[in-house]
Amino acid sequence: MGLVKAAWQGQWTTTTQRRRTRLARQRRVLAVDLPGFGRSDKYARDYSPEALAGTLLALLDQKGVRQVDLIAHSWGSSIALAMALRAPRRVRSLTLLGAWVYEEQLSPFLIWARAPVVGEILFSLFYAERLDDRMALAFYEPDPFVQPDQVDQVRTALGRPGTIASALAAARGQRFAALQRRYGSIRQPALLIWGEQDRVSRLPYGQRLSGDLPNSRLVVLPRCGHIPMVERPAQVARQIEGFWADLGAVAGRRAARRGGATLPPTSRSAAGVGE
Repeated sequence: MGLVKAAWQGQWTTTTQRRRTRLARQRRVLAVDLPGFGRSDKYARDYSPEALAGTLLALLDQKGVRQVDLIAHSWGSSIALAMALRAPRRVRSLTLLGAWVYEEQLSPFLIWARAPVVGEILFSLFYAERLDDRMALAFYEPDPFVQPDQVDQVRTALGRPGTIASALAAARGQRFAALQRRYGSIRQPALLIWGEQDRVSRLPYGQRLSGDLPNSRLVVLPRCGHIPMVERPAQVARQIEGFWADLGAVAGRRAARRGGATLPPTSRSAAGVGE
C-alpha cells in the first residue's frame, strides 16, 4: 500500500487528486491531509514529526494496514522519516519529494515564530499575505499553476476556522535537530525526487539527505521547482513505479532463495504525507 502525505499547505487530497490515480491503479493508496490542514480537523496539538508519525501509524492500524510504501512531500518528509525510525517494520520504502527535514532549512520567520506571542503576531499579520508571490516560489514555471482562481482557493482554505493557528502550531513543531542526527540509521530504501530549480528546499539539501540515508537514490528533475508531482507528474509517477518495481524484484529474488512468497502488489499500501 502507498501512504501519501499532503503536499501544498498539507493538502494532498486536493493537490494531487488527479495525479495519484495512476499509482492507485496498481496499489491501494491512502492520501492523507495532515491534522490541521486540508479537510482534516484543526485543533491545538503537538505537530512535531514524532507526534504526527504516531497519528499516521494509528491510522494504519485503523485501516488494517501492516506495511506501507511512504510517499511524502516537503515538511511531510520529516514525518515519513520519523515513522521509519519509530516503526521500521511498518515502512517498506520511502519516496521523498523536495524534503524539508533539516534545522538549517528553517527561515528566521519560522525560528522567531517559536516565541510565545511573537509567533501569534507574525502569523496573524503575514501568513496569508502575498499568496501569489509565495505560491510562485514553489514552481519553476508558475503561470500554469498560480492563476487568480487558484490563489483564491488557497486564500479560502487559509480562512477556515483554526487554519492559521494550526499552521503556527505546525511551524513550532518543525524542530529537526534531534531527528536529523538519526537519519543515518534508517535502512529502508529511499527514493529522493528533487526539482533542480527548487527555491524552497534547495538541491544541496537533497544531496545532503542522499548522503545521510545509507540506502537512497537521488533523482533530479530539470526545469522543476518544489512541487514535482504537480509540475512533472508523469516523470514522478514513472520514477515511483520503477522504484517499486525494483523493490518487488529484489523481494522476489530473496523469497525464491528462501522458498517463500512475497506479498502481491495489491496486498501492500502506498501512503502519502506532505507539507
